[in-house]
Amino acid sequence: MCYKKKGEFMISVVSLHDHHCIDDYIKCGITTFVLGCEYSLYHSSRMSLTDIKSLVESHKELTFFVAMNALYDQHYMNDIKMFIKELSLIHVHGMIFQDFGILNIVDDCNYDFEMIYHPETLNTNGATLNVLSEFGVDAACLSRVIPLVEQIDIVKTSRIPLMIQIAGVEFVAASKRHLLSNYRDASQLDFEIENNHKLTIQARGSQLRFQIIEDRFGTVVHTSTRLNMIDVLDQLTDFKYIFIETMFNDQEEIKQTLSVYQQALEALENHTYDTQKEHLLKTLEAMPYEYDRGFMFDQTVYKLEDVRKMENENNQ
Repeated sequence: MCYKKKGEFMISVVSLHDHHCIDDYIKCGITTFVLGCEYSLYHSSRMSLTDIKSLVESHKELTFFVAMNALYDQHYMNDIKMFIKELSLIHVHGMIFQDFGILNIVDDCNYDFEMIYHPETLNTNGATLNVLSEFGVDAACLSRVIPLVEQIDIVKTSRIPLMIQIAGVEFVAASKRHLLSNYRDASQLDFEIENNHKLTIQARGSQLRFQIIEDRFGTVVHTSTRLNMIDVLDQLTDFKYIFIETMFNDQEEIKQTLSVYQQALEALENHTYDTQKEHLLKTLEAMPYEYDRGFMFDQTVYKLEDVRKMENENNQ
């Protein structure tokens, strides 16, 4: 049950963390962007309504989504309702959300936004997505911890368009608690938290490091490695949106990454992808950054001894 019409192609979506650089992204062929705002979670650039309006009005040929992707306490909702009203007047194309309070506001006010549901880990099957489509969800992002083969199966059964991330750092975990502030107070260490995107954590007994940030909506952890999907794009053609995260990337890295991925997409359209993908993969991996595959080729396996251990711990 693929929703796409014959001849439609994947749309590259890029998180815009520096609106002054949008012309560089346009030159790379990007026409769809995600903007941060004062109500966004883990977005390093929070644009004011004035800046969003200016960007939308000066680039009417582009498509803009606004990230309204936090889980909000009730005391924010009146202000958020007014903010969404202003977004409707600006004629923003849509919103990326995870709090159903956002969807309720849009439905109650009959606003014309494309609503992309992105709860990070909850979208794991097509049946749920098909039910949500009846309640105003127009598109969705699948959980990143699902293997690629399962994501491909889900997109074939979904009645709504789906988005998959193909590049950039990946979301790991989030908490509504202000963990960095609490740690700073408890440890008496002096370090900057606000707008500090250089803090990392490392799990005990592991070589992996993760990037951690905090804002008024809580704490978020991301990978420090970048996702690499350049050589499997031909398997993703049933997805409507392919997402490139630019958080923590410098401008030169963003331009290089977009250039390689756009070359790959053009090769797909020109039917030369099979002969070019090895070269494109080597070009990407030659950049001075660390790449991985995320969970794309992993399987979720429960070992019997691990299950018994968890049961014993819960019974103690």
